[in-house]
Amino acid sequence: MGRSIIYDSTSTGGHIPTFLAKLKERDFQVVLLLCSCPEQVRQEAIKYQNQVVRFYQSSPEDALAKGKFFALRMGAYFAQADLLYLYWSDCLFGPERLAAIWRDQKLEVLDQEAMDRFAAKYEEDRALLEKEGAVDCLF
Repeated sequence: MGRSIIYDSTSTGGHIPTFLAKLKERDFQVVLLLCSCPEQVRQEAIKYQNQVVRFYQSSPEDALAKGKFFALRMGAYFAQADLLYLYWSDCLFGPERLAAIWRDQKLEVLDQEAMDRFAAKYEEDRALLEKEGAVDCLF
């Protein structure tokens, strides 16, 4: 029907690969904003969300676990998205840095340092997943 849909989620759940594939089957353009940060910043954000904002949709433990699941879904993000924006955040209240844009199967790096940090965090999470035996889900 030519409508746009905005789906605001961490997109780390097990249903995400199938969900994205179904969107593509229905000719939706899939645009994803992938945001990453150091684990300490994630923990600060969860604490802020729970103690200051006082609105959260999951337990602090579940919110922390979602960080490593981001790496688990990376293959689906790249396989299904038409356009990816990769962001890196160094601190809780500072502006995010646009590290790179993925389009037409090509990565355009806009901020090499931010991209290096994004990639290093992915590798760190990937190693943790591998240690836990979840590597078969990674690309």
